[in-house]
Amino acid sequence: MTPIILYKADALRAELSCADPRLQVLVHFAAALVVNRGWAPYVVVTSVKRAHVSGTPWSVHEVDPCRGCDLRTRGMFNEETAQQIEDRINAVFLYSSVPGLHAAWYETQAKALARGRDPKPRPIVPHLHLQVPSWGAAPPPVVSLSPPVPG
Repeated sequence: MTPIILYKADALRAELSCADPRLQVLVHFAAALVVNRGWAPYVVVTSVKRAHVSGTPWSVHEVDPCRGCDLRTRGMFNEETAQQIEDRINAVFLYSSVPGLHAAWYETQAKALARGRDPKPRPIVPHLHLQVPSWGAAPPPVVSLSPPVPG
């Protein structure tokens, strides 16, 4: 049987296995969603842990345990499908009560420039970014696999 999660580099498998357990669940959920909906036969993990240079980490990819993971979209999904994946994940995994903070987002150069990103660094390769909040964040993440039951 073909795995539903492939890795751009072998080291990424070990990085994900050492990452925050909630991130591991989120990545497996995303893979199952993609495969079960027939959008692709697998997902490809392209980035997990990133080296932290100095000072305070500014990315969920740089903290320990790692709380961020990127999945390839280029050549696998069109923009509409990538947006559907993002929307479905964010409907199930509640990242934060703060507007604009999500467990998943489809990242493109155009979206980054619209948010004020400096255009000088190399362009962003479109990808689906997944993240989980820090353990001290309030409220804790909630996973809702079905609609709430009226009480």
